[in-house]
Amino acid sequence: MKNAFETISSQAALKAAWTAKRTQLASSCFGVDRVGFDAFKHGLPSRLKQLSERLRAGLKPHGLLAISKPKDNGGVRIICVPTLSDRLVQFGILEQLRRRPARLGLDNAVSFGLAPGR
Repeated sequence: MKNAFETISSQAALKAAWTAKRTQLASSCFGVDRVGFDAFKHGLPSRLKQLSERLRAGLKPHGLLAISKPKDNGGVRIICVPTLSDRLVQFGILEQLRRRPARLGLDNAVSFGLAPGR
């Protein structure tokens, strides 16, 4: 039986996260690596393989891309954007956590963060 990390870092889990969140990823900005949705999609099999290998080797997330957005009051809001591959890993982890809150000891009467709609 695979543990949660082995499941999350598998190419199949990353592909499932890609399939489930493709629309959301397509509408988002690229990160510091400047790899956007179309470029990531073009080399998807090799990118998922590389990402899986990076995870198993001790993935260190990329830095965040800081973007300045003007506010209505004249100020500026800084938005920090992760790379597409880092977001894909985040989605994969979130999906695994949502599937097994009880097994991971996260299911309780007062915690609803991982169980939307409860």
